[in-house]
Amino acid sequence: MVFISNRGRRRLAGQSVTWFHVGTGGIPEIPVLPGVTYSDHMLDHDSPVPLHEQLSAILRDQVKSRQLTGRVPSARTLAEEYGVSHRTSERALNTLRDEGLLVAVVGKGYYVAPK
Repeated sequence: MVFISNRGRRRLAGQSVTWFHVGTGGIPEIPVLPGVTYSDHMLDHDSPVPLHEQLSAILRDQVKSRQLTGRVPSARTLAEEYGVSHRTSERALNTLRDEGLLVAVVGKGYYVAPK
């Protein structure tokens, strides 16, 4: 279940923008703009939402919907697939690790955390 709440208006590049947050239960909320959708294979490079947060949201949804199980693709593979730098994909993976959704195994990669 996804909760959406209006977090007020902020200025962005001289324009007033209403920010929304999407959250899932006890996981920290992710800032998104109205109308921004996170498809399975698309990041919005023109969005003010950082790419690592967009990628984290996509991977989080895949883990929660059980589309992603077992071993998670490497940071370099995610970088190629989503058209971002490997540092961006590493940051997204580390965010999910910090949330407890992924487990990092040195020399092996990331795995979906057991429930």
